[in-house]
Amino acid sequence: MSRSLTRVALALLLAVGAAAACWAPTQITVRVETDLPCETVTSRAVAIVVGGTPEALNGASPAAVTSACEPSGDRSDVGSLVLVPSGDRSAIVTIKVAIGIERPTAECLGRDGAGCIVALRRASFIEHRALNVPIRLERACLGVTCDPDSTCSRGSCVALDSCTDGACDPSATGDGGSVVDAAPIACPPGRADCDGDPDNGCEATLGTTEHCGACGHDCGGASCKSGSCEAAVLVTGLDTPRGIAIAGGEVYVGLDLPAPAGSVVRCPLGGCTSAATVSTGHSHPYAFAATNNALFFGDEQRGVFRCALPGCNAPQQACIEGAQSLALNGADVIVASYANAYVGRCTQTSISPVYFAITPGEPLFVAHGGDAVFIAQGTAGGGRAGGIDRCPLPGGCGTTITPAPPPVVLDDVAMGYNQPTSLAVDDAFVYWTESATGNVVRAPKSLDKPRTLIATGTRTRSIVLDGSHVFWIDQGASETDGSIHRANKDGSGHVVLASGERTPAQIALGPTSEPSKRIFWTTRVSPRGEVRWAPR
Repeated sequence: MSRSLTRVALALLLAVGAAAACWAPTQITVRVETDLPCETVTSRAVAIVVGGTPEALNGASPAAVTSACEPSGDRSDVGSLVLVPSGDRSAIVTIKVAIGIERPTAECLGRDGAGCIVALRRASFIEHRALNVPIRLERACLGVTCDPDSTCSRGSCVALDSCTDGACDPSATGDGGSVVDAAPIACPPGRADCDGDPDNGCEATLGTTEHCGACGHDCGGASCKSGSCEAAVLVTGLDTPRGIAIAGGEVYVGLDLPAPAGSVVRCPLGGCTSAATVSTGHSHPYAFAATNNALFFGDEQRGVFRCALPGCNAPQQACIEGAQSLALNGADVIVASYANAYVGRCTQTSISPVYFAITPGEPLFVAHGGDAVFIAQGTAGGGRAGGIDRCPLPGGCGTTITPAPPPVVLDDVAMGYNQPTSLAVDDAFVYWTESATGNVVRAPKSLDKPRTLIATGTRTRSIVLDGSHVFWIDQGASETDGSIHRANKDGSGHVVLASGERTPAQIALGPTSEPSKRIFWTTRVSPRGEVRWAPR
């Protein structure tokens, strides 16, 4: 790896005498790479901690922090760190490399790996030898916490790799005393070396629920067929399910029916034979948002309701403005009005909304984005295209947005009104799907230079994000042609997670604490609609 992060001595760098020219340096070069896209690395940063034992690393200050990254084929190169001994020239060192995906990287240096990707290696200096220790941050290891003598590999905890006496398992000694990667084992079709142990060869069958089509692709109890995990049913028998939220260890679903038939129901993440009713008498309750201790859902006519988690018992009205989309900013509820062309805000002390923004088009979706709320607008008047706007927090735009066009105006498509059909925001970008083009699009939060990530969709909907990926629905050209999709946030690595779905409506991501991380969706069918899931 050509780029060096920094050069670090474990204590004081030893003086090097004239004889050093005759010997190879005593050093360890840590090379860091990842299967994450570079934009994830640059927006979050990677930290490297060095110490004597794994326990000594917990909470220690990093030796280096970097946001540098260079794409390299199917991986991203982060850089290298050179370690030299200060006293004992055969000292054993432990290296921890971490990146925060769902929390800041600085919070990933302790014992709790939730929301983080962490990898450890142990190596020993060898007199007059230059050793290379590659460390790979794998997205399959997100949220995996291992004991001090283990590290995560391919989503599972394995014995901590060691590099001592010129050998590294599973690596071999190369020329000049360097430790180099071992050549991969050549496996026949349908078999793989998933545990990294060359002694047992191609031990894994790539057709099991634990290794479905690839090492570590765990179906989480669903069936594996032809190298893909089949979608499973969480609950069936629902009448027109549409909205969905995962909160408090349960799945909440809004039945998309007019008043008084509209209702909100719930089912445990483990599944249920019939969903429990939470609240009834609503009109099309499909807009959801949640905090750690409360669930919010919208009613197109009666406003927004709030209930405590777990259980969502006795919902109370939180805002009287009918909602087709909502976002939370602390205790405030930001509502895209169903009946009126404005975005309102209700506070903890008042359920009557005040103007947050008046938009030139119909406000379809709102999404919280740190210092601003982003608004996806539909077609206004005789216009043919909607757009994406932003209003700063905490004040909003008030009544200052007039018929002026938004910063992003969607491409005008002949014979079709091109409108945003969903909206999501992360730390750096705004993402949306489009009705007429079927594209998945991304723009910086400044809303300049939008870029199509995925084209050739049909009826794309319900975009959601995790730390590394964007997920969305394509409802397809017919009622039975729906599909669930995932791609890296830069548009690479596009895969179909489920196909042949009946009218998928909305998706939600399950908790990362599950052994098999899942994605859930509703099928907007009457009377036997379902909540379905697949590994993501």
